[in-house]
Amino acid sequence: MPWVTATKIEQESRVRELDNGYDFNPAFRSRFIYFKFSGLRPNDNHWLFLQNRDVTAFANTSFSINDFNASARSSVFRNPGDKYLFETQFPSDLGGPSGTPLTTTASGELEGVLFLQSNSTYSWRCGTGSTNYSYNGGDNSIPLLAINISTTDKAAALSHATAEYSSIGQFINYSMETYSVDVEVEYEVWEDDPPPAPGPTITSGNDNDTGPSISTDYEYFFGSTDTGPSISDADAGGFFGDTWTSSARPSARPTTTTTTTTSSWMDTFSWF
Repeated sequence: MPWVTATKIEQESRVRELDNGYDFNPAFRSRFIYFKFSGLRPNDNHWLFLQNRDVTAFANTSFSINDFNASARSSVFRNPGDKYLFETQFPSDLGGPSGTPLTTTASGELEGVLFLQSNSTYSWRCGTGSTNYSYNGGDNSIPLLAINISTTDKAAALSHATAEYSSIGQFINYSMETYSVDVEVEYEVWEDDPPPAPGPTITSGNDNDTGPSISTDYEYFFGSTDTGPSISDADAGGFFGDTWTSSARPSARPTTTTTTTTSSWMDTFSWF
């Protein structure tokens, strides 16, 4: 026989992701933030402070809100990732910082993009979402201050304004788990031909029709009251070499030495 298809059960390893919820992240991630201040002192120098820290060098005032909103989803303005992880100012490939200090327009506006750095040197605390989004006592936002002096002393300044950047710092906590499942697998196996069927059993009496075995008690075949079958002269002559009928059966055992022919009915009878 040829190759045949068989099946068996095997265990297969698989991997799945387990969602363990969210963990609190105490620092803001790196990103670009559009800002705009109005009502400041016109044509005056101003500094930017984020959470009371000077970040003027991380600002560029050549960008407008349209430039920022029109950026593609793949733009670094949308998600800088770790590309500028070691920058200490506004990235140079995006134009670099506009200067220190920044100068307001004739209408007293200060507009641009701030690069919010996040590394071991520059990090900004964010909240857990447990309080409101006001920097006045809240822990989910940080103040961005524009002021016309190089300190955060608002009482000593002639012009200042404050904006708010808020966020909740969280990251997904997940793990990978390996587990096993039972799968049905098909495979090819060679199957030998079955052995041939056994032939007919050959015994003495059916391999060469030499006639039945006749015993001296031939009355057993016919019975004491049965006169036996009727045998014609031709059949009797071929079987026993003599002629007899049921009404004149021999009184002694017939001689079988003259048997010369065979007959199919001889295989179905036995003499004892």
